[in-house]
Amino acid sequence: GPHPSPPLSGTQAASSTPAAARPSPATHAGQGVQRKPPPATPPRGIAPASSALAPSRSTLAVPERSHVESVSRHLELPMTYVHFYEDDSVQLMLAEPPWELCGVTVTSVTKHNSKDKSVVVHFKADNLARLTNDNIKKDVEKWFAAASSTL
Repeated sequence: GPHPSPPLSGTQAASSTPAAARPSPATHAGQGVQRKPPPATPPRGIAPASSALAPSRSTLAVPERSHVESVSRHLELPMTYVHFYEDDSVQLMLAEPPWELCGVTVTSVTKHNSKDKSVVVHFKADNLARLTNDNIKKDVEKWFAAASSTL
């Protein structure tokens, strides 16, 4: 077995030269890697600040808070009363009323004449069976989520 030994010594000799040249590039690369993390952190801190400046601060601050206090559907007529926690919600719904709720076309949204923080939603008289108080409430909340995201 004299043959296997020459290649071994040859590879050792070859590997020793690059190894000597290796340390300096490695240290430079290491410094580069250490420099990178700090710039990555500020954008994370900036994001909440910019969203806090958005106009709909109340909805952003507490996204899980609901807008609709209660819904009471009129028993005979194709209309429903939606009672809100905030007057802002009333203003928003009057300014840009939804086209439909629960798949039923909304013909108009008006302010409730006697109750504050409430609106009357008038529907086209079709598919009225879909208009349960729960469904209406869910759909109005969904509408608000979409409306506040486009502000």
